[in-house]
Amino acid sequence: MRIHELIENLKNNNNMKNTPKSILICIFVSMLSAGCGLLDVTRTDSEEAVISEVEEITVCNPIPDKEISNVPLTPRQKSFVMCGNAFAIRLLDQISSTQEGSFIFSPISVALDFSMLAAGTTDSASEILTALGYDKSDMAEFNNYYKTLIEGLPAVDLSTKLKLSNAVIVSKAYSIKDSFRNVIQNNYYGAVESMAFDKPDRVKQIINDWVSKNTEGLIPEFLRDFSPDITACMLNAIYFKAGWLEPFNPELTKEDVFNSPEGEVKKDFMVSQQECDFLENDSFSCVSIPMGKKGKFSMTMVLPNKGEDINAVIGTIEKEGWESLSGKMRSEQVLVKIPKQDLKSEFDLIPLLKSVGINRVFQASDFSLMVEQTPAIFRVSQALQKATMTLDEGGIEAAAATFIGMEGISPQGYEQPKVKYFTADRPYLFCIQENTSGAILFVGLNNG
Repeated sequence: MRIHELIENLKNNNNMKNTPKSILICIFVSMLSAGCGLLDVTRTDSEEAVISEVEEITVCNPIPDKEISNVPLTPRQKSFVMCGNAFAIRLLDQISSTQEGSFIFSPISVALDFSMLAAGTTDSASEILTALGYDKSDMAEFNNYYKTLIEGLPAVDLSTKLKLSNAVIVSKAYSIKDSFRNVIQNNYYGAVESMAFDKPDRVKQIINDWVSKNTEGLIPEFLRDFSPDITACMLNAIYFKAGWLEPFNPELTKEDVFNSPEGEVKKDFMVSQQECDFLENDSFSCVSIPMGKKGKFSMTMVLPNKGEDINAVIGTIEKEGWESLSGKMRSEQVLVKIPKQDLKSEFDLIPLLKSVGINRVFQASDFSLMVEQTPAIFRVSQALQKATMTLDEGGIEAAAATFIGMEGISPQGYEQPKVKYFTADRPYLFCIQENTSGAILFVGLNNG
């Protein structure tokens, strides 16, 4: 039965005679989306357009129903965490040396998006994985590592909310390979959607709605525009909300001076004396403040000593490794004095990722692992991230979203007990991480 025939039948129903046709179409579309597949429906072109208007991206991220003591990583996967953290500090170094002011950034969001990209290409996967910091490992092992993180990170503390959401959207002009669909769905818990890209504004709105939903509304307008040349895209969204293990007392919050590169500025400083992991040396001091009801998450802040350059400190951490820094910290009683923060950032990822060694995928790559058509030549023409974080006496709420836009191109263009003091009254860097795995979720710099 065709759609217009069903509509006429509905209109002829005594209870429906005064119902406008537009409402009847909506009723029928709702029946289809609710899974009422009892009809053998043959759609005309105009009817297909009506159906396509209600497309949305499925939300597939796992919701843990019980708490686990730690993320269950194999020794090999623990080495992957170290590689991912090294990638995070490399990006922090690149951003801090080229961008003025404070920022917040999620390296794990970029890594997840480009790992899904690597799963679809035959000739750029090695370069992507090398740039992300991973050796040329078995792709199935690598994909399983991300499956472990996506399942495990949200489950270590159910009082903390962490969502890692992924999606791949491909134009209906292409047929998505089942093998690629299975990797994205089974390992990345990603939605894999085939969608008409003929109305860029509609696709942009669908993406923005998905990002807003998966960041709890913190990033409501992710994309400002959507190029009509894009024929496939990768999406990641991360949302994090956690309280401090020992909340800061709002009554102790006082205005004080923050010494930014531009001069003195007034900030509201929170104060608390608590037991924290702490380290101080000739160049900097750092403190790790536990978060959640069990301290399974933390915010680590690195404060250069007066007269020390923050980029030099980042360079030292990059050289020695984040794990070397965290391994030297010891539990101390620390009087912590840090400013409240409200950060929003936006990044063009293409120059940033080129600087760490990803190049080929921005020119032309074979994506025959993703789609059935040959030649399956695409290039990444757009890659961006937006991130936001609010830090106050109660804890931290942060989110980020990463977008990779791909264009299908012609094959002609193809080429292969003593109280310590930590007063963050000058620029400092910070990271938010899950502690049982050590995985860094967000990094940033506060310049005031």
